[in-house]
Amino acid sequence: MSEPQETVNYGGETFAVSTPAAPTRKRGRETVRDMVISLGVVGSVIAALFLVTYRPKPDAGPKPVDWQTTAATARGQSPFPLATPTGLPATWIGTSARFATTAKSQGHPVWHLGFVTGGQKYAGLEQSDQDATAFVRDQIDGGQPQGSVTIKGQSWQSFGPGGSGYRSLVRPAAGSTLVVQGNAVEAELEQLAAALTTQ
Repeated sequence: MSEPQETVNYGGETFAVSTPAAPTRKRGRETVRDMVISLGVVGSVIAALFLVTYRPKPDAGPKPVDWQTTAATARGQSPFPLATPTGLPATWIGTSARFATTAKSQGHPVWHLGFVTGGQKYAGLEQSDQDATAFVRDQIDGGQPQGSVTIKGQSWQSFGPGGSGYRSLVRPAAGSTLVVQGNAVEAELEQLAAALTTQ
């Protein structure tokens, strides 16, 4: 490619002078570099906004429920004396309570109470006047018998972990069957069983 020329007048004579072409810029590299710089600036702005507006959510822990009020309402509807715990430590938090039929209860109501124990595990009560054999089978979920244990003069049948991973304690009550179960340690399950009274 020939170099560009320009004419110069010197001493009355005209000369053609070559002028070097301006160096061409490598646009590809410059474009990538500019893009990287721009992305860095935008990323810095986003990071700054995130740090200014971020508010970590506090660990709320288990949400307590007013199970005593639910129990009082259920007592007026229940065909059997309802079991409720008394004297549980303040570290136990009631997290669920309901009195209703279930898909497996054959139209019979089931009284349910759930707690987070002092050891931060689950322990719950299920009570129903449904056929005892069917009710217990559904509750223990394949757990195997492990003998019996006496709690406050009452004999409870113990079952190992079933499909749910819960251990269970079972005994008949007036017109119903009680099942205490959960992933809590045995001592806590027995503590809940010992606290139950029927009214």
